[in-house]
Amino acid sequence: MGIEDIKQRYESTFGKFPESVQKRFELAKLADRLESIFEVESLRKTLLAENPLPTKIQQLVHFGQLLALGAYEPAEMHAKAAVKAGATPAEMMGVLETTLITAGMPRFSKGVEIVAAIFVQEATGGRTDE
Repeated sequence: MGIEDIKQRYESTFGKFPESVQKRFELAKLADRLESIFEVESLRKTLLAENPLPTKIQQLVHFGQLLALGAYEPAEMHAKAAVKAGATPAEMMGVLETTLITAGMPRFSKGVEIVAAIFVQEATGGRTDE
């Protein structure tokens, strides 16, 4: 597995190669520890790409877990990936409702902001004009 294979997997899921992953590789290269990052990515491939859960379900789980943890930036990235994989507004709302029970109203409210912005952007094609 090389860097191009890894980039392709991220781009397939998220539509881009995340900056956080790029930084991971840059630091590993500076530290002469690239092999460790390839091992991390190998584990991610086994646990995610070869997981019995379909991509949409995986991304919904990721979104809910990260939202519950208060990790909003990666939660948003996984919410977008869930929608890209076919998640509906009702499914996203189901994740938000579950998050309310497990993590409280502030996390639910932030999730509503994230999901609403995604579906508004999708509905308007990214346009902000009325």
